[in-house]
Amino acid sequence: MIVYFDCKPHVKDALDALVSGGRYRDYGEVISVAVLNLRVVEDAAAAGPVVVAGPGSITAAAPQVAPANEGTSSRVVSVPPLFGIHDLPR
Repeated sequence: MIVYFDCKPHVKDALDALVSGGRYRDYGEVISVAVLNLRVVEDAAAAGPVVVAGPGSITAAAPQVAPANEGTSSRVVSVPPLFGIHDLPR
């Protein structure tokens, strides 16, 4: 699939930096990873707040749970380690 979009200069600079860093083959790979990561974050956020608190600390806060007598259930949401920042250059 071919996707066309208006790429502002600061976004192009970010794409160039990511590709030249050697972790991605090309712009398509950077954009694909970004879209998939956004999906993970939005899915986690749908269940409750997501907190990014600094280097090595990405967590999803437990969703607020109604009292048990209201018949609701909860699930704990966490961001997969694959999307953590522990492997990023400092």
